[in-house]
Amino acid sequence: MLAAGGYRLYEKHWSLLIAWVILFTLWEMHIIGGGDAKLLMGLYALFPDRSFTLMLAVSVLITSVPYLIAKYRGHSLASLLKGATNRVRTGNAWPTRDELQERGRSLAWTYCLPGMVYLWLLW
Repeated sequence: MLAAGGYRLYEKHWSLLIAWVILFTLWEMHIIGGGDAKLLMGLYALFPDRSFTLMLAVSVLITSVPYLIAKYRGHSLASLLKGATNRVRTGNAWPTRDELQERGRSLAWTYCLPGMVYLWLLW
């Protein structure tokens, strides 16, 4: 990650720093785990352009929506919205470190998939 990132910064791909700051912030907010953040930072160091960002966004959306549907099947939309509203109201909008470790799931495969497709088709 650091070697590829250093090389990209040497090539003046300054948008890489923006991506890394965003990923670091997501990690600090406990939205993604440390391993997922490092993996994404490495992928952005390898592919620091908008086409990869678009492929990543579409791929994560396509793979995450069925996962979320399966995870929350049987819950009503009203109960999900009530739970989200209560978290925001109590100041716990973002997961805690303990919640991330207990209930968080690594989604590395959803991040690796667009990297492989991008490398295979577009790079």
